[in-house]
Amino acid sequence: MFYFAIPSYKRSEQQITLGYLKKLGYLKEQIYISTQTEDDYREYLIKYGDIATIVYANGNCVGDNRNTLLYSIPESSQIVMLDDDIKSLQKLSNGKLVNIDTKEELDKFINNAFDYCKKNNARLWGVYPVANAYFMKTTIDKKNILIGCVLGLINEFKFDREFRTKEDYELCCREIKQGYNCVRFNNITANAKHKTNAGGCKDDWKFEINKKCADMLIARYPHLIKRNGKKLDEVRYVGQR
Repeated sequence: MFYFAIPSYKRSEQQITLGYLKKLGYLKEQIYISTQTEDDYREYLIKYGDIATIVYANGNCVGDNRNTLLYSIPESSQIVMLDDDIKSLQKLSNGKLVNIDTKEELDKFINNAFDYCKKNNARLWGVYPVANAYFMKTTIDKKNILIGCVLGLINEFKFDREFRTKEDYELCCREIKQGYNCVRFNNITANAKHKTNAGGCKDDWKFEINKKCADMLIARYPHLIKRNGKKLDEVRYVGQR
């Protein structure tokens, strides 16, 4: 048994990921959506309360929103945390990307991903960060930075709310530093809409905030994270894979 967890903010007009999961046949009890304003909570509850469990806690960043989900779902549960703008998950097949469009196939991938983590000292798994078949491979990285668009996790930790962005990077580095693996499936990716409205993390996508979070990562994990060239607000993973 696993749960889907969707952190969301100011996107009551459309929940793309929820639509994908509903189309595949997942039930309300298996899907959680977190909100961090009272207005969002009321609107989401009216529009989506019959097909997802809507939860609310006041928050100031995506880490808060993610943690609301982790506090709402039973501890030690298997959770698949998804951004709210994912049209579908996709797999690499004969050099092309193909939608995962049945519940049976998605269930199989997710259950296999958690089983692989259990056998390989991991509590986190993710997918290839860019939907581009040219760069994808049928390989599995055991130590890598995972992008928060799709995160499989065991509910045994929380995100560091000090990181307004790059909270996913921080969690991965924390796990690796503690001796765990972070597994990435390079043959699976997300077909995400990446909307540019006021929802999501748009308010935090600013150079000053990104740079502060990059600086904190480099200071906290100097053997794992380095500056990404001349991009002062970006980092890259340099730890052993």
